[in-house]
Amino acid sequence: MSSSVTEFAQISTPIPDGYTRALVSVTAAAGLKSSQTTGWATVLVSAGIKGTARNTMRNSIPAGLYGSVATAASAVLTDLTPGSSIAVSAFASFPEAYTVPSVSVSGSILFLR
Repeated sequence: MSSSVTEFAQISTPIPDGYTRALVSVTAAAGLKSSQTTGWATVLVSAGIKGTARNTMRNSIPAGLYGSVATAASAVLTDLTPGSSIAVSAFASFPEAYTVPSVSVSGSILFLR
């Protein structure tokens, strides 16, 4: 399995007029059922802000069982341009043998003048 992660889920919010800074918080989660007959399946997940993966976490799931992993990240963004957007994402990496994959992302943004 690769230790690199790929973006699976994303949501964007437009920056309102008059705001140039933001406090951003994001939570990302990934889960699966291991299809391996022996050993462990490892799943990785990273929470992303503006396309950058941060805080990668991993979980090893025993053969034939379900498992998940979650992580969070936060950032203070400055010099924002009204009308552009802020994206929060979930990045994940799955093993070769798995079924029932899931990836989710949630976040909050507090805009500041």
